[in-house]
Amino acid sequence: MADETIQAIDRFFDTLDKGIDAADRVLNRSKHVADRGAATVDQAKARRTKRVEVIEAEATPTKKEPIKTTTVARKAHFHIVETTDPKSGNTLFVVTDGGAARTECATREFANQILRALEKVA
Repeated sequence: MADETIQAIDRFFDTLDKGIDAADRVLNRSKHVADRGAATVDQAKARRTKRVEVIEAEATPTKKEPIKTTTVARKAHFHIVETTDPKSGNTLFVVTDGGAARTECATREFANQILRALEKVA
């Protein structure tokens, strides 16, 4: 029990020391730069001014996998489409009007809530 208490106190003061050191570095930045020496300042300056190399490359066309869709429920103007995300393989529920308007939902319940809200507005 005493060992755990001593360890907890040590961790508290270690955290406090780290915080004080961080505040000292922020408030006395010029002192720390001078302590590191001119060589490290020159190295830091060289890193900041390093030119970016341009690499020319050709893009290779990627073959897109078609998204498999099945209509789960159709309501008035909007409907819910159950689909599988090709990247993650997770099932998504998409509320759509069949055109450009669509929203993706992770659960069927959330898709139903959005569908009901859209039907009230429409």
